[in-house]
Amino acid sequence: MLPKYHLIFGILFIIILHFLFLNLSLISLLIIFISNILIDIDHFVYYTIKKKKFNFFEAYKWYSESSKIFDSLSKKQKSNFYFGFYALHGIELLIILFVLGLSNKLLLMIFLGFSFHFIIDFLYSIKKQQTFQKFSWIYNFTQRKKKSCFSITKEMIRKE
Repeated sequence: MLPKYHLIFGILFIIILHFLFLNLSLISLLIIFISNILIDIDHFVYYTIKKKKFNFFEAYKWYSESSKIFDSLSKKQKSNFYFGFYALHGIELLIILFVLGLSNKLLLMIFLGFSFHFIIDFLYSIKKQQTFQKFSWIYNFTQRKKKSCFSITKEMIRKE
């Protein structure tokens, strides 16, 4: 899912949290909101490593075009690909953040933001009939050997 949607859903989420838990401070709500957005920095890191370019706008365009093309594939075709490794996306990190968050409020707020992002990504994957590739680092690592990395080409873009 593109960051603009995480921005919109993130705003709605913190508004709901504010009314459900009136004792949450503005700082806590901002940390949850920002972590919901900044978790996607790993997509930019992946793009930078893969394309050897350090340009946020080109990365956003590349992911936007990749998503459009990937979404046009059948569910069976989609199951043959993976997108890469995203270090901040995975149940393992959520578990670590939760456990550490039990004794650290900042990490607990980051856990909430990351978890919300994770849930939104999961629902988006269901809607787009995709396998949820960001569920687990371990699962992704084992599946990498069985799938090809999805990457758009100039020819694919011209077809659009």
